[in-house]
Amino acid sequence: MIEKYPVLEILSEAELEAYEAVELGTSGVREFARQTDRKPGTISTLLRRARRKVKLEVLDAEEVAFPGDETEGSA
Repeated sequence: MIEKYPVLEILSEAELEAYEAVELGTSGVREFARQTDRKPGTISTLLRRARRKVKLEVLDAEEVAFPGDETEGSA
């Protein structure tokens, strides 16, 4: 999955597993918690961290790609 979404490289292994299963897959938090023998609260925490990291990484990438709102010829 990382090959398709390189931004996911910033996630820990546990965050990546949770993100792939719940955000990109078909599992819910409770279902994934049961499958991995973890508590739903743990999965929610992993997802919250993963979402935050991905969001910040995407925002940083956009900032680099589009450094300003200035258009050519503006004074």
